[in-house]
Amino acid sequence: MTNTFFRAGEVEAWGRGIQRIFEACQNAGTPAPIIDYKPHDLWLEFPFAPEYLKALGQEAGAALVSKLDETTQKTTQKTTQETTQETTQEKIITLLLANPATTRVALAKALGITADGVKYHLDKLRAAGKIRHHGSTKAGHWEVTPE
Repeated sequence: MTNTFFRAGEVEAWGRGIQRIFEACQNAGTPAPIIDYKPHDLWLEFPFAPEYLKALGQEAGAALVSKLDETTQKTTQKTTQETTQETTQEKIITLLLANPATTRVALAKALGITADGVKYHLDKLRAAGKIRHHGSTKAGHWEVTPE
């Protein structure tokens, strides 16, 4: 399908889109876009140019800047939280592969989080079908399921 866009002249050259966006922003004298990449998404945020904000007037510009800062802070916080959760869960899976008989307390010590935090992540992994527990709480073992 992408070849169709190329042949129709909609795509100038492969792999130059992001570079062209940054060049266009630079030529227009606007701030460079902020790239936010997630596993299945690519977001480009285009901040307003300072001149545009000044043209709005100090009061409107300050309100807009405040709103943008608040949105950016929320987005950053959410992204950081998602990344931290993914990283913690990846570490848990690695530890379970190395020692399937490990306990929540041992995982908590290894990760530097509370046993309740480990329980939270184990529940999430279990709900996602990534891990299973076999046997009793004290004598059982963990199985990491293939993806």
